Amino acid sequence: MAQYDLLACLVAAEPHNLKQSDLASRLLVTKGNVSGMLSRMTDQGMVQRADDPHDRRSKRIRITEEGRALYEKGRSAQESLIEELFGDLSREKLDFFEEVVDQLCEKFRNEEEE
Repeated sequence: MAQYDLLACLVAAEPHNLKQSDLASRLLVTKGNVSGMLSRMTDQGMVQRADDPHDRRSKRIRITEEGRALYEKGRSAQESLIEELFGDLSREKLDFFEEVVDQLCEKFRNEEEE
């Protein structure tokens, strides 16, 4: 699941390539956590690390075609699960649920920054 979330962050940021620190912030995990995950995912061919042209200390992360295929497979499975779990709910209830989740995520991001 964590690898899917990382791939989803990379896809959402396109056409830009994110730094490891950006990924850690978006995933609400430590930079060390992201570093280990990226090492495994690089070895598996899902992502590539490239030098940041503006900061020699940083790496930019790019999703590969293999990573994109895995992301699409995961996205399809996620959409099926969401339909199975929430398909009977009205649009109004789904919108309310999404609003609550967005507020919780924002709260967690703000707490992390403090």
